[in-house]
Amino acid sequence: MIILVMENLWKKIVDHRGHPLSWPALIVLAIASLLYRLGWWLGSLKKGGRVRLTTPVVSIGNLTVGGTGKTPVTLEIARILRDEKVTVGVVVSGYKRKIKDTIIATGTEIVHLDPDRTGDELMLLAASLPEAVFAVAGSKTEAAILLERKYHPDIILIDDGYQHRRLFRDLDILLVDAARDLLADYLLPLGYLREPLGALSRADMILVTRANYSDRKDRLIAKLNELTAVPIIPVEFINREIVSDKEKVDLDRLGAQTLYLFGGIGHFGTLEKHLADRGLQIVGGRAFPDHCRYDARQRRNIETDLAEYCPDYAVTTLKDYVKLKTFDFGRPLYYLNLALEFDRQRGILKNRLIQVPGNRHGTEI
Repeated sequence: MIILVMENLWKKIVDHRGHPLSWPALIVLAIASLLYRLGWWLGSLKKGGRVRLTTPVVSIGNLTVGGTGKTPVTLEIARILRDEKVTVGVVVSGYKRKIKDTIIATGTEIVHLDPDRTGDELMLLAASLPEAVFAVAGSKTEAAILLERKYHPDIILIDDGYQHRRLFRDLDILLVDAARDLLADYLLPLGYLREPLGALSRADMILVTRANYSDRKDRLIAKLNELTAVPIIPVEFINREIVSDKEKVDLDRLGAQTLYLFGGIGHFGTLEKHLADRGLQIVGGRAFPDHCRYDARQRRNIETDLAEYCPDYAVTTLKDYVKLKTFDFGRPLYYLNLALEFDRQRGILKNRLIQVPGNRHGTEI
């Protein structure tokens, strides 16, 4: 609880830099940011051998803390490769797992494990990709080695791998959130940047996520084009329906029916506003910490809200649904069925992905 309060306080300070009450704290954060930059620079000077697998490796990551849609993009990329008959392995961080053992298994096997052991991201990916193989271990390099050794997939995806530079990558895909002005941000803890903006140079491709959530998308893409020559692809996050274990409901047909929305994601407020702007009747909502485990108190909070608001539908994200689908709230629980749209540039991403195994082995696909 204390950590959550401190995190929320930090976000309020960083997000309201222009407010005079934030200035004393910003001075402290600026000094800490300089020390962070020094530590990052010293770390970048370390000369260590890079591990190169026999299997081609694709990294999907970002430059900022907080959600940019890494897991939905990893899922979409895995589906693109699966449709091309490519056997996919996925390495995940297992962020905020309660039981931190090594897992090397198929999606079919993982969905039967305890979510405290898998973490929400691994459980979500496994439920959506039962035919894929997955790994989580003490480090992403270790996980990738073990995954290759056991299953020999055609390609390995590294979810949240942009900063994990010890493992050689054949393709580095960087995600940038359209709703956040990355180029005007600062290094931690004065801002949200994990690395200086010069790290953009390592990207082989940039995906601008949630492109339909912000009117700043075009300006951001124009600025990125000034800094890099790699392909920059806007990605729209589309929610067309809500899904329970028994039915699917088209959002455009809800009319005056009401929703109660909750979730433990990085940008809950952005999602809530986006849905409200579409005309959906959201009568209540609750934001939980990212990767929330939903203890008894938090579940009771949801139950209390549902009793108060009496919505027609209780709705969350798929990442939260996989942890709560067996819990009885006294009514069906639905999740937003997220779809990613790349406009006409989906082919650029697809072609680049399916070339990776071919380039590694010297053949054409």
